[in-house]
Amino acid sequence: RLMARSDILIWLNTRLQVTDTLKRHPEILQEDVKAPMIIAGLPRSGTSILFELLAQDPDVGVPETWEAMMPCPPPEAGSYDSDPRIARAHGLVTQWNRVAPEFATMHEMGGRIPAECGQMMCGSFISDQIDALHQTPSYSMFRAQADYVPVYQYHKKVLQILQWKNPRKRWLLKAPAHLGQLAQLLQVYPDARLVQTHRDPIKCMASATSLMGTLYSMRCEQAFNAEMMEVILMGAATAQSLETVMDQRDQGVVPQSNIADSRYQELMDYPMSCIEGVYRHFGMDLSDA
Repeated sequence: RLMARSDILIWLNTRLQVTDTLKRHPEILQEDVKAPMIIAGLPRSGTSILFELLAQDPDVGVPETWEAMMPCPPPEAGSYDSDPRIARAHGLVTQWNRVAPEFATMHEMGGRIPAECGQMMCGSFISDQIDALHQTPSYSMFRAQADYVPVYQYHKKVLQILQWKNPRKRWLLKAPAHLGQLAQLLQVYPDARLVQTHRDPIKCMASATSLMGTLYSMRCEQAFNAEMMEVILMGAATAQSLETVMDQRDQGVVPQSNIADSRYQELMDYPMSCIEGVYRHFGMDLSDA
């Protein structure tokens, strides 16, 4: 109950602070979020390792956990590495490991770890991260039917706040849930550079089920509900979702110029070759640095 209360208060505070910040500084909405690179794929399909590898490019900016959780007041370049929110966020997210020690072996957490977009979307109250933390069937059904265009509009506002006083050359972003919302994402980010990760879905689902069961155990006394698990991941990891993406790509709803592919095994065996292929697809220079 303490963790759930903390989650909701943080999301409400963030939502109010984002609204207030933009009301007082409407010029933030003029910030250009140009051609963000956005990783999407099944949960546990290599999205995190690809995210952290691509983040090594010195031209890249990634939202760190602390600023995704608490983006206001807007972070400043001069105090970016010493912001007190870093320690606060670190304490909050590493609490997960103290509640369920096995989680530390499944997914790295920390105040300065690159954050998934679901973290930034929590302030919209439509986010797969809320599903991933709380075993709440009614909310899961609500989210599955929600219009994601306003969610991406909110997401963009958060990025504009984050880059206002700490500019980034280009954003690198990631969330498995994007896979089910690519058409809506492209309405808000028409020049997005999408990278779809690919791995055997059975292996992905086995790993995701283990992860979700551990997450739920932190915040729920009920036994893990496998049937609800299918509902929760319906928008991101079922055959229906994968077929939708294939249809969207075939029909040009998701143009081929907007999307590249990363195969899990290639990433594990030949990481630089995989990354070179992504850069080449988008006509980007991969410098020695």
